[in-house]
Amino acid sequence: MSNNDVQVVSVTKKELRFYLEAPSEERDYILPISENKAQWILEKPGMKEGDVCIVLAHSKGEVLSFAYLIPDILSTKNKATDHSNEKVYWMPQWWASKPAKGTVIATYVFNETLRAGGHRILAKAYEENADKFYKK
Repeated sequence: MSNNDVQVVSVTKKELRFYLEAPSEERDYILPISENKAQWILEKPGMKEGDVCIVLAHSKGEVLSFAYLIPDILSTKNKATDHSNEKVYWMPQWWASKPAKGTVIATYVFNETLRAGGHRILAKAYEENADKFYKK
């Protein structure tokens, strides 16, 4: 795997819908989730057309790493305004293939996902193997 072959794609809600409507031979990359899951993401309330919902790295038809985002509203008490509602994103899955583990690709996808969500990301699950990454 050469770094020159790797492409990182940030897919918005609008682009995801277009991807699903396009014939498979016209698609530029492989979607790392099922079409049913992609449709489920599209139907989430709060997801705007320009919101990034999937970040993926791929090379030569192989998905190397990906993460996806689901919008939500976080209600917090704010003394100045009494209550505050802030848009946040759940990151239910962050995955890396065996060739991408131990490289910067998975970390780059993770960082791009954080950036796409404005660093307002909630992790759905805490896995033991992620502990080392979060401690860095």
